[in-house]
Amino acid sequence: MDSIFHRLTKLIHWAILICLMASIFGESAIVSAQSLKEVTTKDASSTSGVDQCYALDVVFIVDQSGSMSGTQSNNYKDATDPLDQRKYAVESAIDQLTDNALDRCPNSVHRVAIISFGSEARVDLGVSQINPETANEAEVIRARLKQSVQAINMDETDPLDAFELAKSLFTKDFRADTLPSDSGTRKKVIIFITDGEPHPDPVEPLAPYIERMEKEIDEDFPFDETLKNQEACFSTLVDRYEDLDKAPQEEINKCLSDYRVDQKQLDNSYYIFGLFLKSTSDYKSIADTWQRIVSSHQGKMIMLSNNRDDLNSDIRTILSSLIGTKLNVVSCGKFAVNPYLKRAILTFFKNDPKTSVTISYQDAAGQTHTVTDGNVGDSGGFNIAEHNTDLSGLNERYVIDTPYPGIWEITATAGGCENLDAYYDPVVIDPSPYQPNLPAEIAEFTSAPYYDKYHPNYLEYQLKDVDGAILSQADDPRLAIDIDMKVTGPQGTVAYTMAWDAADKLFRTTDPIQVPEEGAYTISMVGTYYDHAGPVSVASTNYSDIFTERKTLFDQEGITFNVHGVTPFVIVVDQPKADRSLGAVHDTIFSGWPLKIHPINVSVSLLDQNGSPLKPETVLTDPDSPFEVTVVSGKQSTSPITLTEDPTKPNTYTGQITNSEFTGKQNIQVKLVSKYNEYYRPQDEVITV
Repeated sequence: MDSIFHRLTKLIHWAILICLMASIFGESAIVSAQSLKEVTTKDASSTSGVDQCYALDVVFIVDQSGSMSGTQSNNYKDATDPLDQRKYAVESAIDQLTDNALDRCPNSVHRVAIISFGSEARVDLGVSQINPETANEAEVIRARLKQSVQAINMDETDPLDAFELAKSLFTKDFRADTLPSDSGTRKKVIIFITDGEPHPDPVEPLAPYIERMEKEIDEDFPFDETLKNQEACFSTLVDRYEDLDKAPQEEINKCLSDYRVDQKQLDNSYYIFGLFLKSTSDYKSIADTWQRIVSSHQGKMIMLSNNRDDLNSDIRTILSSLIGTKLNVVSCGKFAVNPYLKRAILTFFKNDPKTSVTISYQDAAGQTHTVTDGNVGDSGGFNIAEHNTDLSGLNERYVIDTPYPGIWEITATAGGCENLDAYYDPVVIDPSPYQPNLPAEIAEFTSAPYYDKYHPNYLEYQLKDVDGAILSQADDPRLAIDIDMKVTGPQGTVAYTMAWDAADKLFRTTDPIQVPEEGAYTISMVGTYYDHAGPVSVASTNYSDIFTERKTLFDQEGITFNVHGVTPFVIVVDQPKADRSLGAVHDTIFSGWPLKIHPINVSVSLLDQNGSPLKPETVLTDPDSPFEVTVVSGKQSTSPITLTEDPTKPNTYTGQITNSEFTGKQNIQVKLVSKYNEYYRPQDEVITV
């Protein structure tokens, strides 16, 4: 039964992914970069949706022929890729896969390899795993892999050698036995970057070469027919109903039942995408060949001859669609940043290295905060964990920890917004499990107010990520967390209000926890807030219009603590008696001059509620000097004296006050200063007579 459920779950995930891919890539096997961007911006710019989190085995095959770099005799003006975007696009893909494995799909282990080709093919980066556990590990992985990414001149153009190397990598190095058992459902992918026409070395006629290339690719990189038919089935539903969500459930179920797909089908399928930096229209046979190759491998042929700077964006779109995560495409203008994020990642692909992008927001107090080119303004407000700009100046990336929630804005220097591709990846906090700030056991308090007024217990909650980062309550009331806190004990459930303590950066109950009876008590704590679930880009600045979806941030249930029974005891002042005259303040002159102060004798004993004496050593942790006594008259008081146990009268403490010259009505105040055994509790710690 479990295996059937697991398989059905994966099939449903696949169904959703097919819908996503269909909506991104459409019907045609050949698309322009601009059309790909437009569809992506329309259909994938939402923060809502469920990440499917497929793990990817990706081989980048990169054309390093002389035409990509250009010739020195022409000052490299004839270069197809003069700014080395083929290098920076692969580096950006490494960033994307690393970010994905760290945050959005933490159970996925991606693997990547890079092959360069020209007159011959070579492996620049062998199969490498991307599975960081921490941000520091992610940075190490990212830096190590990028060291192998190159943009060089390797003379001629022989892509077939590169595909043969890719087949060897998939056969020998992309093995399942090198992966953790829970590394995720996997897909195999080839992303081919070139500027078009093959020129093998030694020279070979074009027609037989491309015929042989197509045949070998089809033989070496199959695509399972069941998976292909399932995709076709879902594509038909998308065409018919515009969106898979609108299709009748029985028709969706029919696609699932007619074409059952699991890891076996995925293992026998290779997705191939071709990104062409130069038009192949002059070589129709080449274009037709690549169209057949990518179409039979459920990929796309993307023409970039007029939009070469879009290479980064298109690879990002391809990887997101295959993983099953939504792209949040933003542009110049305002966009919503939800509260209680672990981090926000902003990536900018520019068409001019001179373009400067500024990110800004206004806080609840009206203060504006900005960051430009990684430089934070004087007002601060950005916790920048990472800022990178590649050598071309065209690709810029921010990682901002615990971003301030609200409405942010992107602006750029003159003309910079026209061809700016910007992507926003919010990383939602994963709250750590709640650990109550209470002792393992609490003593009961059977009389009102049902808690120890001298040592009250308040429940506290500090919002932390599993990595230990502390998040604060949002400044704007619309974005504040509302905590529903309840404690259930033997006598029923009591609700508590939790207030934010900005100094301690935690929530605390406004009233002490009531413990009227011994037994087990259960804590229930649910924190909710208003979230933005629509398109990231927004026009309004009214938070009530933008942050409208009530979401649960944490739901801590079933947390228990125990309350044990206690024996109450009372402190009885035996001497002096209440409402009695103490006589003269001083002795007579016959006792000498100056007049001596008449001492006040004080006697205190410990009794249980029935009036029976209690042994101090049983009740008190410091039975030698547990009480302090002062005389209080109005706003004045004497220095305290310590009572000691009377050796002639067990369980009784005595002492003399010799420094009181107060006249008139006054009070004797006895204070218990010793701690007491947890299974005993005084009715009052301060007694006044």
